[in-house]
Amino acid sequence: MRDYQHNKAPKDRDLLKLIRKAIKKDCLRNGFDFEDFANELGLSAGTLDNKLKPSCDVNVLSLDEFIHILDITADYEPLEYIARRYGFRLCRPEGEIEKPTGDLLDYLTQKVFQIVDEMGKLAQKTREAVRDGELSDQERKEIVDLAFHLRKLAAELEQIGP
Repeated sequence: MRDYQHNKAPKDRDLLKLIRKAIKKDCLRNGFDFEDFANELGLSAGTLDNKLKPSCDVNVLSLDEFIHILDITADYEPLEYIARRYGFRLCRPEGEIEKPTGDLLDYLTQKVFQIVDEMGKLAQKTREAVRDGELSDQERKEIVDLAFHLRKLAAELEQIGP
């Protein structure tokens, strides 16, 4: 049997800094101290402090504790950091996802036309970028934003289910 004890990944310093920053902002906003925050998690201040220290290998932050911190602070910068680390982009809905209220076919038709419109814009931007043989920072940003909007529209379609 393999011993994985020596293959443990080190704590991510940048992630821990973001979590600590979220906790500090929340404490300042709500007028309580680090100890009160730790108690809200069911931990002592010393234990939470150790869990947030990169050099402490004994105490590590559990996934449940991380989620609880996100719930308490409503600061999702640590989650956005994780998404970026793995090549993803975290997106917050701009309000509630529109649900079909009337005819489902009308709703689907509307969403498909929105997707086709965005695809046309994406194709046009890509043609412009290819035409001069260079991809400027602005062109890249616009292409990425259009692709992101397309993914959001596709996610809205998935939300209505079968």
